Amino acid sequence: MGTLCPCSLLLLLVASFAVTALAQQPDPPLTYMPCSEGYELDSDMTTCKDINECDTIPDACKGDMKCVNHYGGYLCLPRSATFVVTNSFGGAGGNSGGSGSSAGGSSQPAARETSSQVAPPLPGVRQPGGGGGGGGGAAVRLGAPPLNRGPQPPVPGHRVAVSNPGAGSAGGVGLPSCPLGYTRDTRSHCVDVDECATSSHRCRPNQVCTNAPGSYTCRCPEGYQMVAGQCVDIDECRYGMCAQGCVNTQGSYTCQCSPGYVLSSNNRSCEDVDECSYSDYLCQYRCNNNAGSYSCSCPGGYQLQTDNGSCRDVDECATNSHNCTGNENCYNVFGGYKCLEKLQCEEPYTQAGEDRCVCPSEKNTCINKPYTVLYKHMHLRSERTVPTDIFQMQATTRYPGAYYTFFIRAGNDQREFFMRPLGPASAMLVLVKQLQGPREVVLDLEMITVNPALNYHGTSVIQLKIFVSEHNF
Repeated sequence: MGTLCPCSLLLLLVASFAVTALAQQPDPPLTYMPCSEGYELDSDMTTCKDINECDTIPDACKGDMKCVNHYGGYLCLPRSATFVVTNSFGGAGGNSGGSGSSAGGSSQPAARETSSQVAPPLPGVRQPGGGGGGGGGAAVRLGAPPLNRGPQPPVPGHRVAVSNPGAGSAGGVGLPSCPLGYTRDTRSHCVDVDECATSSHRCRPNQVCTNAPGSYTCRCPEGYQMVAGQCVDIDECRYGMCAQGCVNTQGSYTCQCSPGYVLSSNNRSCEDVDECSYSDYLCQYRCNNNAGSYSCSCPGGYQLQTDNGSCRDVDECATNSHNCTGNENCYNVFGGYKCLEKLQCEEPYTQAGEDRCVCPSEKNTCINKPYTVLYKHMHLRSERTVPTDIFQMQATTRYPGAYYTFFIRAGNDQREFFMRPLGPASAMLVLVKQLQGPREVVLDLEMITVNPALNYHGTSVIQLKIFVSEHNF
């Protein structure tokens, strides 16, 4: 065996040190990429997997909407929505760049897609050492998972460990495209697209667009319901929304009330109208409010007329509905009747008819007494308008050269009446103050006759009894 040259030993030591140093060189540094919203890291902390929000979020969708999970988010869709799945393949994911052995370079068929086409595509993540822009991600529509199980799109808040092939390499990590319904802002973040604000939605003109993360929903305005994708008016009247009458209108309804009712503040129930409180002239006597109407009533001794508002006196004497005895005369008054005793003249008077007593001048006891006393009755309504003429008095026999004087002999203490001459042989009794009933007034009206030619002086009296009713009708 030949001896080693010192220089050879030196070369071996250098080579051994180089091998040892090479064996201890660290792995390439890891670059962490965040998972995008709707994804989370799997157990090996290298792959982003979709989060099923329909399972993790309680009551993700309200009302009659159903939750449909899709990659990177979820949708709230009507329960009547139908999804048609096709088996067509797209051209995504060819080996468009880099070596065929790179992690993301294999060509894969596109996933199944539905007719709704509302779920975002899920592009793959380029692997270390990969070539240009190919990638292995497949476009995924609603209801179809990605066919490849490689790395998923990055999501904020999480990071994926990706090997960096080294400084200065042409590889590196590229930015994946945003899911459908998102776009990149100036900071390269995926932000939601407000389809409703940008008018990029497909809601019908009579539907309301509501934006959601990564998508939007079309709902019907109040008063309409979704039927086979169309907003159809709800007939609220079928559900008893109104207490009385209901008129359905497009998108709404109107409650109506029967006559005698008004719509209450809640615009559904009806309140009775108190017609009696609106006017004092509906009824002559008393107004009675009823449910939805009113009625008039009259006091005793009156009956309601055909106009259902005014009252008419009942003549109990004419209808024989009184209780006067045979020794009494029935006299009708407003609102009732009076049973008056039949006339019986007292001495020295003698009866000269049903209502007249006379005292002949031949009798000494008749000196300075009225020759005739006539008994009369009348009735007045309470609060009768004044002044008003109420009773006329006149001489029944006129003598040539005689003159007559009329005055109130008794009963006018309150000066409620006076006598107004009408001519040489008559006068009118005038009411000058209102009388409030019920009340009875007795007046003695005297007529003095003077005949100078015959040297005659005589008097006659009418005793007038006035019955004032309680009411003014």
